[in-house]
Amino acid sequence: MFYGRMLRRISSSMCYNSILKMKRMRCLVIYAHLNPFSFNHAIKEEVEHLLKEMGHEVKVSDLYEMNFKAVLKPEDLNLQYSGSVAADVKVEQEKITWAERLILVYPIWWTGFPAILKGYIDRVFSYGFAYTIDEKGWAHPLKGRKALLISTHDQPESVYHDRMYTSLRDTQDVGVFEFCGIAAQHIFFPGIMGSSDELRQGYLNSLRDALEEL
Repeated sequence: MFYGRMLRRISSSMCYNSILKMKRMRCLVIYAHLNPFSFNHAIKEEVEHLLKEMGHEVKVSDLYEMNFKAVLKPEDLNLQYSGSVAADVKVEQEKITWAERLILVYPIWWTGFPAILKGYIDRVFSYGFAYTIDEKGWAHPLKGRKALLISTHDQPESVYHDRMYTSLRDTQDVGVFEFCGIAAQHIFFPGIMGSSDELRQGYLNSLRDALEEL
């Protein structure tokens, strides 16, 4: 009986390992916070750790560390019109093309994306790469990918509940990612300013479930 139980355990373990191998994915973490001592940085580090622990391939675009040029300029548009993009944009587009999952970690500032992340989207999610249009209508070259948006904000949840969260999901999840064919989920960590270690640890502990569902 003991031998039979052992065989069942080994068989279950082998099946579980096979499932894990089947679910391994290419993940790109896009991080937008300037402070290496911030809670956002702790989130980014935990996300990267968990993804690797789950067996996924991980790349990270740390926009401040990269000193990413976030201002869309006339030369960017001129390149797009000619069917090309700037070298730094091409690097990021290649990462997104490689990735099956995008995980964005950033704070909500003035009810929107940090400027560097908004500029990243303006330049990288460009026409011809993230969306196109023809006689049949809008096309979505990035379709099939999924994104998880992880946002912190300092106001308590009661301030953002319902209307603000709905607006953010409409403008960010739907207006940006789903417009490009990327299915998006969004989780919010409210009340960060002056929050306790216990609250922050609870948020970090919740990341595993969010990533497993992605």
